[in-house]
Amino acid sequence: MHATLHVLALKTSKIKIGPCVSPLPFYVPSRLARLAACVDVLSRGRLVIGLGAGHNKDEAETRACMQSKIAEVNDILSAVIRKLVVAKDLVGKRILVTAGPTLEHIDPVRVITNKSSGKMSVATVKEALLKRSEVTLVYGPGTVSPPWGVRVINVETTRDMYEAVVMELKSSKYDVIIAAGAAADFNPEKSIEHKVPTLTINHRE
Repeated sequence: MHATLHVLALKTSKIKIGPCVSPLPFYVPSRLARLAACVDVLSRGRLVIGLGAGHNKDEAETRACMQSKIAEVNDILSAVIRKLVVAKDLVGKRILVTAGPTLEHIDPVRVITNKSSGKMSVATVKEALLKRSEVTLVYGPGTVSPPWGVRVINVETTRDMYEAVVMELKSSKYDVIIAAGAAADFNPEKSIEHKVPTLTINHRE
């Protein structure tokens, strides 16, 4: 099996394990079972950092198949910091956070949106994770990458964000809700399915 386990501080209880494998061997069930068993033996009482994703972010299915790289350095660092930090005042608490902008389509290429990056919400998520809480992030198309360890629900429109939050509240119990998403202030009365020719759009003088 073509796989490596990146291990730091092997002789300590703060061991960090990061599997890094090529996609085809990883998704062969027998080989996956052997890797899982190996990681299980090495990780008892220790910290295991999962695989990172590839660069193709077009489809969720593609992202799953591209999970063949070791986690990003910032993700590894965040995970180690969370392992070492002793603050546990939010341990066991479940937190729901909304973040990022939303897009309202005028047509397939034109949208109404804002410049929210999601930075403040992602920073809030990082702090909550440091304090051992379980965090779900309902995330519009922001520019900041969510930290390792957070459950992310990607959304695009304001309706998507609303429905995702309602579904979460109906299906799970949360202790805290932080509504920091920057939903678009306006949306067109009707979204046109085809690209509107530029010359048909009224321009201000």
